[in-house]
Amino acid sequence: MAEGDVVVTTVASLTSQKGHEYLLQAARDLVGRHPTVRFLLVGDGGLGSELANQITALRLEGHVRLLGRRIDVPEIMAASDIFVLPSLWEGLPLVLVEAGMASLPVIASRVDGIPEVVEDGRSGILVPPGDPCALAVALRALIEDAALRAQMGKEGKAIALERFSMERVASVVAGLYHQLLTRKIKKK
Repeated sequence: MAEGDVVVTTVASLTSQKGHEYLLQAARDLVGRHPTVRFLLVGDGGLGSELANQITALRLEGHVRLLGRRIDVPEIMAASDIFVLPSLWEGLPLVLVEAGMASLPVIASRVDGIPEVVEDGRSGILVPPGDPCALAVALRALIEDAALRAQMGKEGKAIALERFSMERVASVVAGLYHQLLTRKIKKK
C-alpha cells in the first residue's frame, strides 16, 4: 500500500454467504473515480479461485488482493480505513466487533445480527444484501470523507466497548446465572 491509499478490508471465509462477489462489483464501479482505493480480502474457502477469476475479469488486479488466511488480522485492520462485510445472511459476526475495536467504520449488509453491532449512520452504513450499487454508494461516501470515517470509527469503538467488552459480557453472564439460581431456589 502506498501513502494516501484508502484501504478497504473484509475478513470472511470465501463462501457465497459472505457476498464477496458484490464487493468486487462495487469495487469495479469505484476504482475509476478513486484510483488510490485498495481492497484486501482476508480469508480462505471454496470460492478463492472463482474470486481470483472475477478480479481478473473486472480488471481489478491492481486494486484487489486476496490475502488468504492470516494470523495478523489485527495488524491488517490497523492498516485499514474501512471495513466491509457484504454478507447475505449472518449470525452475530464477531469480526464486526473486532472492526469496532480497531476504530474502523463499517459498511455491512442489513441482515440478521449485523444491526446489533453496527448502528446505521452512527458507526457505519448498512446496505441491502446482494446490492453492489448500494455498496458502491456507501463505499464512495466513506472513501471521500475522512472525517466521517474517523467519526464512525470512534462511534464503532464506543459501541464495541459498551456492548461487547469482556467486562460487559462477564456482567451479563453473571446476571443470567444469578437469575437462574434465584429461580431454582424459589421453586424449592
